[in-house]
Amino acid sequence: MMNRFFGRAQALLLPAVCSVILMAGCATEVGSFTPITRTYPPKLPKTQVDVFTTGMPSRSFERVAILDVHCESQGFMTPNLKSDGIPKLIEQARAAGCDAIIEIREKAAQANWTLETSVKNYTAVGVAYK
Repeated sequence: MMNRFFGRAQALLLPAVCSVILMAGCATEVGSFTPITRTYPPKLPKTQVDVFTTGMPSRSFERVAILDVHCESQGFMTPNLKSDGIPKLIEQARAAGCDAIIEIREKAAQANWTLETSVKNYTAVGVAYK
């Protein structure tokens, strides 16, 4: 009888434990862009966007937009530029009609709203090749 109780308890506990583990890595990324000059038509979702974490493009370019991404991670995880920030910056660059991203900056938020939540902001400049 006792064995059946623990079997049921485990069956009910397993989904709850899995949910907590999945939520621990949850990340929220919110992005936007602000045009600098004239607006450009958005790029298609799979369009290649060059990312310059250091240096500048060798081609001539025009600065098109300021890109901004806000990332929050929970469960004592910290947002990461490579896996969280850059994909969202690329998405914003496409929306702004950019060919590349330059001058990427990372800023930690002034204060996290809870102990287990970590927040970072990423900014960059989106450019269009001439």
